[in-house]
Amino acid sequence: MKNTWKPLVAVLVIAMTLPLLSVLADGSSVRVVVPPLTYRPGDPVNATVMLTSTTWVKGFETRILFTKASLGVLKVTEGTMFKPQTTFFSAGIKDNSTGQVKNVYDLILGVGNASGDKSLVYVLFTAKAYGHASINLSGFGIVNESKYLPVTITNASFLIVSPYDMDGDGTVGVLDLLDVNNHYGETGTSGWIKEDTFKDGRINLLDFIVVALHWGVY
Repeated sequence: MKNTWKPLVAVLVIAMTLPLLSVLADGSSVRVVVPPLTYRPGDPVNATVMLTSTTWVKGFETRILFTKASLGVLKVTEGTMFKPQTTFFSAGIKDNSTGQVKNVYDLILGVGNASGDKSLVYVLFTAKAYGHASINLSGFGIVNESKYLPVTITNASFLIVSPYDMDGDGTVGVLDLLDVNNHYGETGTSGWIKEDTFKDGRINLLDFIVVALHWGVY
């Protein structure tokens, strides 16, 4: 008698594997990317919402939440995911008083879709004050021709350092005094370098005192 069970097992394994492969193929992830720089009050902060999708996507929607005490939103622009196709894009409604941008969305018009690892939207912020800052996506969704698709979301958090944190390590301490000391005696216009904390155009004892008054803060 021939062994007929081996082909049957192979068929069953293939049948069980196909749904799993389908799920993996439909996986998408979105992440908020902020360059790992040293940010201080007054600096621009460029955030990018990136989508990695192994399946076809036709549009997205989201609300962007941010730390209103530390950040102010300036501009929202369309990313490259759906280019060069014709799209219907909304840069949303900016509200710095509540720390959000509402009604941000994009959709490919007519026939067409996109996939890959590309940007959905660019958001320009300004750093308002030092402290911890975060940029989060709320109500995020991506769609194909007929339905929402599963997606994982990774938000961003970072530090806006104190103007008295010379080395940008997140705390004011003796290393920052050393940094001021490295410029001791130098002169220039008011605030020409960050070590001129007293902003009188000279690096002297007053700058050490200003740093010391903010000892331990981030």
